[in-house]
Amino acid sequence: MFSYILVQLKLLTQLKITSEVDERAIGQPSQGTSIIACCKENPSELDYFTRPKNVDDYPSFFKFHPKQPSTNPILQKVFHCKDGTNRKWLSYSEESHMLYCYICIVFANTSDKNIFISGMNDWRHVHQRVELHEQSSLHKHCAEAYFLRASESDIRHLLGGKQISLHREQVRKRRMVLQRIIDVVKIIGKRGLNYRGTQSEACYTLDDPSIAHGNFLELIIFLGKYDICMKDHLTDCLEKSKRMQQTKSKGRGSFVSFLSKTTVNNILSTIQQIIQESIANEVHKARMFSAQIDTTQDLTSQDQCAVVLRYVTDVIHERLVAVVNCEATTGEYFVQILKNVLEKLKLYVSNCIGNATDGVSNMQGHFGDSLLYCTFFPFTQSSSCMVLCTCFEFSTGRNNWSSYSKSLTFQLIEWYCSLYQRIL
Repeated sequence: MFSYILVQLKLLTQLKITSEVDERAIGQPSQGTSIIACCKENPSELDYFTRPKNVDDYPSFFKFHPKQPSTNPILQKVFHCKDGTNRKWLSYSEESHMLYCYICIVFANTSDKNIFISGMNDWRHVHQRVELHEQSSLHKHCAEAYFLRASESDIRHLLGGKQISLHREQVRKRRMVLQRIIDVVKIIGKRGLNYRGTQSEACYTLDDPSIAHGNFLELIIFLGKYDICMKDHLTDCLEKSKRMQQTKSKGRGSFVSFLSKTTVNNILSTIQQIIQESIANEVHKARMFSAQIDTTQDLTSQDQCAVVLRYVTDVIHERLVAVVNCEATTGEYFVQILKNVLEKLKLYVSNCIGNATDGVSNMQGHFGDSLLYCTFFPFTQSSSCMVLCTCFEFSTGRNNWSSYSKSLTFQLIEWYCSLYQRIL
């Protein structure tokens, strides 16, 4: 009896659906007709500038886009890049007079807020807005999702034409140029030469052989004579720089040459950081180390303090880790310099077991600075007095040099053993 009732209910349901379809066929939709069914039957009523609610609506949504009218010349400039490629991801709504990215409308997260999802109407800065969105991570991720969905299509032909492939090729070439520039900077630093010249360093003067551009730019120009990649880069930089010089435009804009002093300084800072991290890792493995500090003056009579660390692995190492401009000459200031350098290298102060300085008064604590040094570095042992006494014994030619060195060696061994036990 129960099965019979179920069969009758199914029959009644099928008859009701059939009657509703017949009513819609003659143009009289019933009250039970759903909104989704009406939209599917009238695709023109879909809102193609909002996220589709159903996955089945994706084909009609992507078939509608991109909507790019050809009657407006201003919009045609927006729809095309500077190199002439078409921005196929961009659509224009004639009703709202706004620009949309239909790729981001579909594949962006619901929590993502972007003007090209809700509608961009900043026509005063339209070119800047379009370029910023085109380079944003949100647009790139949505484009990748679109390409994954269209598995039978190629990424280079679906969106932007050759734009993506040209961008990747440009990135590859710039990486090759930057690698050559890094090698030139390393060679100049290895030979201990200066980088910059005393005359003009502008890119539009690179083709003038009568100007001394400095070691860095001269090596770059020399390399460009035999390397195709560097030659193309120099030619492009020379043309853009001359064009900017003739038009007297302010600022660099999007012009990147990699030949300025800023690039050299950034490369040197990066190399310095890598070297310091490598030395710090070796010191961590050696655990104990000693510090040496000394000052000297440069050509401008500015005092510079050199900080050197000595440590032992399989061999004895002596590494320069920092050169700091001195603002004072007191022993307290030098202690603070050494402390800051060790903190930057993430080295434990308690593992510093010795210090070596010259014999001047501010280094020897004649003004009470040695007590401060012992406060920060409790396990250190000053070696300046020991070195001076040793040199005095050797210079006087006394015959007890051998016995003195042996007793000094045993004293050092006993002291290091006791210090190592305290550290552990």
